[in-house]
Amino acid sequence: MRWLSLERKISVAFLLGLLLVIAVSAIAWISIQRLRADARSVQHTHLVLTQLGTMLATITDIETATRGYAITGDRNYLNPYDDALAVLDTRFAQVRESTADSPRQQSLLRTLEPVMAARVANAASVVRARRDQGRDAAEGIIQGGEGKRLHDRIRELIVQMMKEESDLLPPREAKARMMARFALSSIVAGALLAVLVGIGALIAVRRGFARLRLGELRLRRSNRGLQRASQRAEQADRLKSAFLATMSHELRTPLNSIIGFTGILLQGLAGPLNPEQDKQLGMVQTSARHLLALINDVLDISKIEAGELRVDCLPFDLRAALIRVADIMRPLAQAKGLALRLELPPELPPVHGDQRRVEQIVLNLLGNAVKFSERGEVVLSAEAQAAFVCLRIRDTGIGIKPDDMHTLFLPFRQIDTGLARHHEGTGLGLAICRRLAALMGGEIRADSTWGKGSTFTFMLPYQGAPNA
Repeated sequence: MRWLSLERKISVAFLLGLLLVIAVSAIAWISIQRLRADARSVQHTHLVLTQLGTMLATITDIETATRGYAITGDRNYLNPYDDALAVLDTRFAQVRESTADSPRQQSLLRTLEPVMAARVANAASVVRARRDQGRDAAEGIIQGGEGKRLHDRIRELIVQMMKEESDLLPPREAKARMMARFALSSIVAGALLAVLVGIGALIAVRRGFARLRLGELRLRRSNRGLQRASQRAEQADRLKSAFLATMSHELRTPLNSIIGFTGILLQGLAGPLNPEQDKQLGMVQTSARHLLALINDVLDISKIEAGELRVDCLPFDLRAALIRVADIMRPLAQAKGLALRLELPPELPPVHGDQRRVEQIVLNLLGNAVKFSERGEVVLSAEAQAAFVCLRIRDTGIGIKPDDMHTLFLPFRQIDTGLARHHEGTGLGLAICRRLAALMGGEIRADSTWGKGSTFTFMLPYQGAPNA
């Protein structure tokens, strides 16, 4: 290229740079289009999971309403039954439309449709029998077991469909993240090349300077686009927290009603129950309380993430609170053959804080210690220090592997141990505990030896957080 003048060399360099920018821009554009497609596939999977969950809830409403009406004869129980029947076909059609691209899901839907129709017919027969022939006739149909068998089959098919969709979610999300990184890298590379080409154009001719300004303008537009995308992501996160908080409130009201009504029935206030009814209602009440606890966890973490959770800073008797929590946990420990010991000094200094939240933290830590210990003991101790009361919960359970310690307090994460797989939960308990402790000016630390046990330390300040 010695025969080329300096001006031509600069022009060739500029042209090559421009070609590189075009190539990188094309790659970035293609990557963004693929990223949008991957994001839509992830959103589609979430939509199908939501629709399936809604359809299962509708079937459950039919089941609950018919049983309630059969037992009590109260027409108010049929309101959710009528509502569920009114929307069931629509929700089934929505699922059919959303899964039209999946032969496997369509096959499961074809299997599910006659089972749902049979379940609706069975529920209708219970309602007619209760209305026309009385309680004994309706209970005879229920005790025949056909409704329960159909309901279990529906749940099995819907859970299978949800698993099919859930199995698609991780690879789709991973692909979307990979495409996002690739698109961002392409944009950054294009921006760097645009700057280099702009410098070359500025040295060569005024025309190059104009092109540099154009490149800067495009870069600014790209940055504004990224900022808008970031703002939309933050807004989506806030909407998610608000949605979880709203739905948790909406779910708690009917759950509290279920717990209250089953309590009335179990006490015999609505008439005597046979042993099987007493057993089934006990299972309903236990399940409702468990679900209510999970919803309360989701509500707490949503409020914390949204900055809406406030804690009190009032004086309370910490020693009495610890004894009360231990008394609550002692029957669970005894049921597993564990010793639950208290090592408390005769007196503890007065503490200012949120008593209910302190008890919630200690109850959660004690519950985990009992849950993940198969033998030995669980010890709750307290020690007064200079500015803090140091609470320790020590167990002789399975312990935590060193590699898992960094994920211990992350929300929606459960350590994958042999015991953890046999226990239900949202994975929110420890995350909520640490954040509640921080709101009160304290902290929670964990020490564990794999196979020997764990110790959780809760440092609670005497005066609470100044901004609590």
